[in-house]
Amino acid sequence: MAMPFSNKLDATNLTVISAPERMSSIIRSPGGKHRLARDLVNLAPFNVKEYRELFAGSAAVAFRMARMGRTRKIWINDLDPGIANKWTVVRDDPAGLMRVLLSLHDRFGAGSKELFDLAIQMVDSDDRTEAAAGFYTRNHLSMYGANGMSSYAPSHPRDGRGLRPIHINYIPQFSAWLQGAKITNLDYREVLDAPGAGVMCFIDPPYAQVGKAMYPFGEADLEELARHVRASSHACLVTVDDSPANRVAFSDMRPIVHAFTSNMGNIHKSAELVCANYTTPDRVPWIGVTAQSPFDLRRAWPD
Repeated sequence: MAMPFSNKLDATNLTVISAPERMSSIIRSPGGKHRLARDLVNLAPFNVKEYRELFAGSAAVAFRMARMGRTRKIWINDLDPGIANKWTVVRDDPAGLMRVLLSLHDRFGAGSKELFDLAIQMVDSDDRTEAAAGFYTRNHLSMYGANGMSSYAPSHPRDGRGLRPIHINYIPQFSAWLQGAKITNLDYREVLDAPGAGVMCFIDPPYAQVGKAMYPFGEADLEELARHVRASSHACLVTVDDSPANRVAFSDMRPIVHAFTSNMGNIHKSAELVCANYTTPDRVPWIGVTAQSPFDLRRAWPD
């Protein structure tokens, strides 16, 4: 399928440098779906006219949908106003954002505690581009990429996760993918309940293991979320942390258990449920385990 998004930014003279295949976003978020994005896109319905990401964060799945040409219309949303502003500026003012970031790099290099503290101040700026640059910088210098709730990570500037021109230069590519996208700062229910045809919603609420320390904008009531998904006329793909309560709440959506290594706090093994209110494509190359038999490595979606 041909990519429906232009590789040129008409509003600027920026050169669009193709982001590496492994790069799913230009920011990090606790519980972000960078590594899982391609698999999640493969679980999408075949004909998606509009894609909505209700808890956008890094928007990794939205960008993978755009990269793979799976939708012509995108709506990304997050209750965090900093995230909504960040992606709005990436869409509308990539040149301005790059100028501020490259200026910070000229002054501070890849990063320092002084730059981190300055970025925290910039996030509250009345200038939207400056605030977005502060968000980006803080994200790249903080532990776990949490939005203002984690401390400076001095190792990041040394290991390639600080403020790097090579990463900043990919901003026009992500801006190109966002051209025409709707970006909002709403409660997820407003986005889920909005009418539309051929809509797919990806719903990735904050996990219990992340907690308010990593996402200070409230915790979604997952039982209520499951009820909203059941009542929705849209195709919904949901990821939630694996727990007895969530296995019950989403049991009718044939959940897959996906095991992964979490770096929240001490590195440890964790698991999440991947659930859908529709029949997923048969060709999905996913080998997982069902929530009913977590140690039986068989085809993920039972008939």
